Amino acid sequence: MTQTPTPEEEFAPLVALAAGEVITHALPNDVRLADGRTLVLVTLDNGVERPNTFGPRGLLELRGVLAEVARRAAAGEVAAVAVTGKPAMFAAGADVTAPIPPDDAAAALLPRLGHETFSMLHSCG
Repeated sequence: MTQTPTPEEEFAPLVALAAGEVITHALPNDVRLADGRTLVLVTLDNGVERPNTFGPRGLLELRGVLAEVARRAAAGEVAAVAVTGKPAMFAAGADVTAPIPPDDAAAALLPRLGHETFSMLHSCG
């Protein structure tokens, strides 16, 4: 019986290429709404004075945060999720500063990781 790889295992080739990635962190914060329900506000912040970008480590972190929010939403603890950026900027897009992947299969991993990560938003409340 084969075991499904974790996201970290599945996308390890990307992480290996992105050793110098400036990680855009996903910082969740519970916000109590007027009706008593909870919204999780996820702030994206790479900690430097340049636009946030999405590299493999940052996407894996966001994916983990969204998985936890989805778990909480399924348990009835979260009504909604919102994603925002640091003051004055959300994100520039994919981090294209990493070395070029060695083959087509590896090159397809970053867009797949991005699409899979952001598609998780629909299950977060």
